[in-house]
This record gives sequence, structure tokens and C-alpha cells, in this order.
Amino acid sequence: WRKRGLKLPFKLPFTKKDTKTLENDISFRFDLTYRDNAISNNILDQQNKIPTGGQKVLNINPSIDYVLNNRIRLRLFLEQSRIIGYIATPPPVINTRAGLQVNISLAQ
Repeated sequence: WRKRGLKLPFKLPFTKKDTKTLENDISFRFDLTYRDNAISNNILDQQNKIPTGGQKVLNINPSIDYVLNNRIRLRLFLEQSRIIGYIATPPPVINTRAGLQVNISLAQ
């Protein structure tokens, strides 16, 4: 979702004007991924399936991009991955990354 001229409920610090409106484009993005892998052994003369491995993986990736001017772009992001195994041997794993990325273009 992209918006130009977004009105904010607060005043931005270090701005000359007393406005609460962003002048440039701001983009909101939300990516969600779910994957379910299951591994099992089948016994041919029986109807049993024995789980031997596999996992459920959930990825959540929201981000906000703001074009400050024609040379500087800011990106605020969060990336989280949750992995839950089908068998009890591996514990659940949650990996989280977050940060602020600043892209500066030196070209004219």
C-alpha cells in the first residue's frame, strides 16, 4: 500500500513547518508465508503412518518505506520466522530481525 501526503497524529521532530503531513511517498508492506512439511514412513501391510520428521514454518515480514528525498530512502522492518517440528526431538525455534535501513544514493 503506497500513500502520498499521509496525515500523522503527531508533529515530526526537526521539521521547519508546523504541519503533520508527509510530503513524499510512504509504502506499507506485509508479507506472510506459511509452509507445512511432513515426512512419514508407511508400513505396507498396515494402515499406520509413523511421523519421522517435518516442520511448520511461519514467516511474518512487515515493513515501512519512506522516500525522504530523491537521494535518501528509509526502511523500517521486522522479520520473524517461527519453526515448529512435528516430532518432539527439536525444540521450537523463533528467529527475529528488526532494524532501520538507510539507503543513500551518491549518483546524480
